[in-house]
Amino acid sequence: MHDMLVHGTDLDAYDHHQFPGVVPRTFVGAAVVALLSYVPFVVATAVFGLRKVAGLYICRAVLAALYFHSYRRLAAAFAERFGVPSIYRLCLALGCAQFHLLFYASRTLPNTFAMIVVNWAVALWLLHRYAYSLFLLVLAASVFRCDTIILALPILLVWLLRRRMTLAQLVYVGVVSSVMCVSASAAFDTLMWQRPLWPEWEVLWFNTVENKSSQWGTSPWHWYVTSAIPKALLGALLLVPLALVRVWPGLRRLPTLRL
Repeated sequence: MHDMLVHGTDLDAYDHHQFPGVVPRTFVGAAVVALLSYVPFVVATAVFGLRKVAGLYICRAVLAALYFHSYRRLAAAFAERFGVPSIYRLCLALGCAQFHLLFYASRTLPNTFAMIVVNWAVALWLLHRYAYSLFLLVLAASVFRCDTIILALPILLVWLLRRRMTLAQLVYVGVVSSVMCVSASAAFDTLMWQRPLWPEWEVLWFNTVENKSSQWGTSPWHWYVTSAIPKALLGALLLVPLALVRVWPGLRRLPTLRL
């Protein structure tokens, strides 16, 4: 984002050529934030004479605003779906009470960009706009974070079992969305990295086929259950047993799969 704001179209001056990281990541999210931050950055540096470091705070503020807007839309979708306006305030309160959501909301990571897109996808799912929701899930998985596939597959299975979409519809929308998203990411990131590539494919290949994900660091096998999830949910973790009790009868009445 710094390079986009400071160097503009001078791609040779970008520092990712010297510091590429373990695997290449997409520039799509950074470009969106940089575009939204450009005018405030120019005003802050050229008009008020602030140092370039102001761009850091501006970009993070813009990214946080994008996240909170997506989260508010998700909370509103819950309230609209269940017809209980107080759910909106409850969702906002839960979000504010969860440290990791606030901590990551402005961090310029693929996780954050993917989370913004997934919030919108789940909101559209709640409002029965399944094709648009699927498009956003594909966007999150193919452009920002390939791990989103793990989240998307159970959602798609629920749609099939509950007859929200047929298998043919899922395949059609999924393929069209994939072609659009992969083409856009590959074209833009090929330009930015100055070599042909689709970043999330390289990430997936690196983590799975080459089995080098340990280079990101390692944790015990139970880390997600004993550390990550409790830290992320905090007080909301107490609501999980209640949710399971309420959902279980509905799961037992799921209809058969229609192709």
